[in-house]
Parts: sequence; structure tokens; C-alpha cells
Amino acid sequence: MNLNRPVQNPFLQQIENPILKKSQLSELYTILSQGKGYLDVFGECGTGKTTMLRSLGKIDVKAVEGLGKFDNLVCIHIDCKTKVTSESPEKIPEKFWQVIFEELEKKSLNIDNLDRFERSNKGLEIILEKLGHQSKHLFLVLDEFEGLIPGEESLRQQTRNFLTELRGLTNHDPSAILAVGTRCGLEKLWEPFANPGGSSEFPNNSTRFLLGLWQEAQFQAFLERSKVDNQRMFSPEQMRFIEKLSGRHPGLTQKAAKLLFNKRLDENTHNLTDLNLREITKQFITEAASIYREIWKGMDEEERLVMTIIVLENNQGEIPNARYSIENINQSLDQRIVNDLKGRHLLVEKDINPLMYKPFSPFFNEWIVQEIAKEPPNALQERLKLYGGRISQGNAKALKTAVSFLYRNKDVIVEYTKKIIQLAIDLIN
Repeated sequence: MNLNRPVQNPFLQQIENPILKKSQLSELYTILSQGKGYLDVFGECGTGKTTMLRSLGKIDVKAVEGLGKFDNLVCIHIDCKTKVTSESPEKIPEKFWQVIFEELEKKSLNIDNLDRFERSNKGLEIILEKLGHQSKHLFLVLDEFEGLIPGEESLRQQTRNFLTELRGLTNHDPSAILAVGTRCGLEKLWEPFANPGGSSEFPNNSTRFLLGLWQEAQFQAFLERSKVDNQRMFSPEQMRFIEKLSGRHPGLTQKAAKLLFNKRLDENTHNLTDLNLREITKQFITEAASIYREIWKGMDEEERLVMTIIVLENNQGEIPNARYSIENINQSLDQRIVNDLKGRHLLVEKDINPLMYKPFSPFFNEWIVQEIAKEPPNALQERLKLYGGRISQGNAKALKTAVSFLYRNKDVIVEYTKKIIQLAIDLIN
């Protein structure tokens, strides 16, 4: 086996096909075949939303593994945060319809005078009818959908009307197919726009695709890419090492696999030493930070605070610049938030009796510890007080008892990188 000849790292390449479960592929095939419905694709940073939506956005010209190619679709793929930009938030709907028609004009459509159509949902409904006469359906694939929703309270009704118009395209006859990519999902995104006491009507009847941590079969299927150019597939031990680093998070799995594959090539061997694995871990910590940061930024304040409390409990109250007393933590947590974080695969179960949680990866846990340590202890105490004011009186009282500042550490704290590399060694052994 010649390890010296040039080999391309398969984990450096952009992933063309999403790694989905068979049930997800079946649901996708049904929707695309019928030419109606809409997909609610959501998940945290690095879970594969863009990969999935990018591949679906060109399924009219390029086959997707497990689905094939759909010649009866006219696909328009848009990154809403980069393509639908406007200095005036109130003009976002106008800009959106303009971009849609600009993309349609790039297609070889058998529609006369396309440039004269009204740039609005009404104009697009006429397009749907003309495509229907040709037995074709429009497939709108909208990544970073949050980019269409300004935060201004004064624009709430305008945004509600715009989203309702967009949803109406899936009910038109003939209809469009809509695929939307968000971090939190359409149901949560729609909450500010729902009628008082009403349901979240925008996501009604949507097919929901939560992209999170890979299951074992998906994880194994991805790592099988290591068997390329006569290279030996990752060993079971190497796969478990990648799993410990990444927690089976798709984006982090790719980073860990890329580093391990490169190290095997650099060392000209398939068998890596503990020293090699420590070097990989150090590189991984650096590269993973950007994903951890995006996940953290994507949480709201209450979610970050709940995660902070759980991490403090996991560390027995010990962080680099302070020591906290942590007792009966479960009684102080808002279970609604805990369940939401668990549903998004950011938390996993640590113990069953009593039920306790931990972040999906020990390295994410340690990254959060460093974020906590950046704040003075009194700042965390103030945040805890604010959180206590938003939850039930019983939970607030439990929180005050559960988390209390003891003292500022005076001992020398082990450098973060050294500590986390030792964590990796413990996991390996």
C-alpha cells in the first residue's frame, strides 16, 4: 500500500449529498413527486442544513443520492441572509420577490414576457399556472430564512402578511413546493406572528426535518469515506476517537475526520500513537471553536443561562476564576427550556435517576466553562437573578438555593488547552 503517493483528503471536500435517514428520504421523495407541500428544515450550526438545501436546490439538474433527479421541477435556491439584503427592513418583501424573479429569468423557461410580470406573490402565482400547463412545479429553497424576518416591532404585521403570502403559494393550484432552512424551526419562528391565542399557522402541515446529531448508521456511513485511493478505512478505535471529539455532531465530525485522515498521511501510517491523537485534539479544539461560538450565539439568553447552570453542575461548581455551590439543580430549571435544548440535540442525558443532562460533547462543555470564566462572578449572579424573575416562584426559590457563589479561586488554574487535551487522553484510554 503506497501511502506516499498524493491522496486527496475526502473530508476536505464540500459534502454534496446530505446524509439522511431512510424515512427522511422517503418523505422527501413523496413531496417532490407530488409537487406540493413544504419542508421545515432546522437545526443548529454545522448540522447539514445548507448541504441539504443546496443539493435540493439543484435537484432539477443534478441527481441527489437516494432521491435521483426531478426534471419536472424548476428549482430556485436562495441564501436569504446574503441575497435578500436591504438597508430598509420594510423593503425586505419587495427585495425578496425581486430576487426570485431575477433567478427565474436565469432559467430556460418557456414563458413569454417573463420580465413584464409583477414582482410579487401575485405575479408568481401566474408563473405557477404557466408551469402547470407544462407539467412542472416551482421549488423554492430558502436557506437562512431568518434573514427575511426583521426584528422591528413596527414591522410585525407587514412580516406576518409577507409570510402568509409565501405560505399561500403552497396552497395555490397548481402549487409551489417550499423548503425553508432555519436554526429553530418554523413553529418557533412564527410564534411572534400568530394570532393571540391562535396556533402557529405558518408551519401547519409542514414536513419537519430536524437535523442534529447523527445516529450510528449515519455516523458510520460518513466515516466510510476514509476508504479512498487504497487507504484503509478508519479503525473502530479511530472512529470512537472521532465520536468522542465530535459528539456525532455532523460539522464537528467532518473536522475531526479531516484532521485524523491528514495525520495518517503525514505520519505515513494507519496506526496513530497517543501523541498523534493529542496533536489532533489540540488542532480540533481550535477549529471547533467557531461552531461552538455560533451555537452559543444562536441560543437566547434564557437558553444560555440554563446551559450555564447545567455546565456548572457538571463541573461541581468549579470554573477557572470562581467556585459555586451547586445543589438540587433539577428543581431550579425551566423544563420547557431543557426539553427544547434536548430536542435540538444540544443536551443529552447524563444520568437517569435522578434525570440529569450534559452538553452533547465534553469539549463543548469545557468551551462553555471558559465563556463563564470570562465574566466576573457577580455578573453571573445578576444573570441568575434576572432568570429567577422569569420563572415560577418555586423554581426561583430553588435556583437561589441551588447556585450560590462561594469564593474566587486563588489557586493556579490549569491552562484551558492543557486541561482539555488531558480530557481527550482520558477519553481515549
